[in-house]
Amino acid sequence: MAGMNKKILMKQCYLLLMLLISLAGYTQEPGPVPDLTENDPGHFRPARLYGKVIEGKTNKGVEAVSVQVLVKIRDSVKNTFSDSVLAGMLTKPNGDFSFASLPLPETFSIRFSAVGFADILQDVILERKLEDGAGFEKDLGNI
Repeated sequence: MAGMNKKILMKQCYLLLMLLISLAGYTQEPGPVPDLTENDPGHFRPARLYGKVIEGKTNKGVEAVSVQVLVKIRDSVKNTFSDSVLAGMLTKPNGDFSFASLPLPETFSIRFSAVGFADILQDVILERKLEDGAGFEKDLGNI
């Protein structure tokens, strides 16, 4: 009889656990939906960004610098614009970074941050050529 009660109790615990797990998915609120249309939506094309983060005194590449590509999105609830991270990566041991096939607007920002260094926020403007159907490439140089 004790074995039967134990099986029923285990089934009830399992059922309660499944119920709690399924409810956890419903309790999460969706974040703001990116509205990248504040610029002409026809101007969004794949872009490749690349460059190198160097230490100013030694001119050597800096490893593990956080590089984030930021775009402005509109929060339709608050009717305000805020920065949203479109892509991010850490620099390679020689300081190189590269992003491929990013759907970028004409203007965006890139944030560089690393322990022991001041953060850098760099605004970037892509010059678009509408007759050219290919993607864009932007060398940001040495940062």
